[in-house]
Amino acid sequence: TYNSVLRVCASTKGMSEQRVALSLAMKVFRHLIQHDTIKPCSITINLFFKALSNLSPAANSDSRLSVIRTTFRYCCDRGLLNDHILRQLKLGLTAAEMKELVGFETPFEVSVKQLPWEWSSASPRRKRQHRRKWYNSYIPN
Repeated sequence: TYNSVLRVCASTKGMSEQRVALSLAMKVFRHLIQHDTIKPCSITINLFFKALSNLSPAANSDSRLSVIRTTFRYCCDRGLLNDHILRQLKLGLTAAEMKELVGFETPFEVSVKQLPWEWSSASPRRKRQHRRKWYNSYIPN
């Protein structure tokens, strides 16, 4: 599966192999975004962020951060954000970079529940929480 390829890319060791793995991860993710019927899920996005974090050299941080910003917007626009993705971003970004993405003064303490609901609306857990909240608001006391 595509997720398996991204998982292997993210765990690649060795400098020359990492360049190839990063290139492959970028191609796989780009292919998924452009595909008509297959789309990335939150697991795919999490694995892609892990690959970027593990494989992108710090010297290339501007282009890396640009890809992270674009992917984060893609993720939020489709309601795929979850705490696993946030945790992966926290591992790979500085406080200033995280603050730019999520807009919180203390970005390393933020959880999905504190962010706009739309960013995680496709998450099964968030859907259950939203239904439960709606249902509980209509139960007579």
